Amino acid sequence: MSSEGVADFLRALTQRQPSSTERAVAVLWWHGLTDPTTPQSVRELAREIEDAGFGQQNQTRLNSQLARDPRTAKTRHGQFRIRATARMVLDDNYRQLLQTKPIPRSGTVLPLELVVGTRHYLERVVLQLNASYDAGLFDCCAVMCRRLLETLVIEVYEAAGRLTNSRAPIVTS
Repeated sequence: MSSEGVADFLRALTQRQPSSTERAVAVLWWHGLTDPTTPQSVRELAREIEDAGFGQQNQTRLNSQLARDPRTAKTRHGQFRIRATARMVLDDNYRQLLQTKPIPRSGTVLPLELVVGTRHYLERVVLQLNASYDAGLFDCCAVMCRRLLETLVIEVYEAAGRLTNSRAPIVTS
């Protein structure tokens, strides 16, 4: 995602008159849209906030505020990311500021309760699977079913410790 996109997002957030901590949490959330596990350093967060047109950020204060914020988790390298438990609330708060339309929640094909509280990417796949079925996009739904099945097979092999880095040759007939 581009730094221009995060700047546009922060400017849209300005109408709510956020604190510096809230802006940093918003930037963390925004970066987590593509990969929720990707952490950001306080220096990176401050730079992006400043590049969006806000004043110079006190990085020491921002670091201590993010460390105390229950929505963030600090990595062993001193970087921050959004906690999985806070992501859904932040999704509800921030998604409306994006130009994308939220995925409607339904349990048409698979009930969401099967994956809520597990891995975020599994929740998103089930949301997309159900939404595509509801929209009559049956080929898309089939692709999402396959993606979910493949992901779950990989999860099972990883949990069993049977996943190796080498792949068996593919045999075609």
